[in-house]
Amino acid sequence: LAQGDFATGIQFAIRQIHSFDTMPAPVAGVDGAWACTSCSNVNFATREVCNRCQAPKPAEAGAAGGGGGWAGGGRGGAPVAGVDGNWQCPACNNVNFATREVCNRCQTAKPAEAGAAGGGGG
Repeated sequence: LAQGDFATGIQFAIRQIHSFDTMPAPVAGVDGAWACTSCSNVNFATREVCNRCQAPKPAEAGAAGGGGGWAGGGRGGAPVAGVDGNWQCPACNNVNFATREVCNRCQTAKPAEAGAAGGGGG
């Protein structure tokens, strides 16, 4: 092996060991993850400052309800159970947008209590 080939192999191995591809990205409002009010980066619940812009974690991020509906705010994020009428499937725990009448993962019907708070249903 040439010296350059060996160094390239070592660098590849280190990247594989320290790969972040296997760690799922945080979703605002899920497991306490929070969206930065300055740059919109989503941070894990354990962070006290944003890992992108270093802005402090907002006080309301630690309260029940977390992300304040960020994911449901038209930005293309995943739905958060209990925000804007979104509901969690009792069969598979998938979180569905309020407009769905059946779970998009397992096709279980939306529970009656999921639509009750929204007033109306349909």
